Amino acid sequence: MKLIYITDEWKKHGLKEGVQFATLTDIIYKTWAGKTAKEYKEFKGLKKGKSSGQYDKQGTCPEYAC
Repeated sequence: MKLIYITDEWKKHGLKEGVQFATLTDIIYKTWAGKTAKEYKEFKGLKKGKSSGQYDKQGTCPEYAC
């Protein structure tokens, strides 16, 4: 089974990494959590540059992802 990442879909539609990706990511976070990605990571105590999906329920980052 091949994983399809949302960023791959964004690239297919001509979006560029950087500001466009960050803006869309913030829209998703705001809709889901009521906070921007940065605000959510600070709230959860997650490290900058790590995806919140790389952490388990206890807030630890598995070796393969960190």
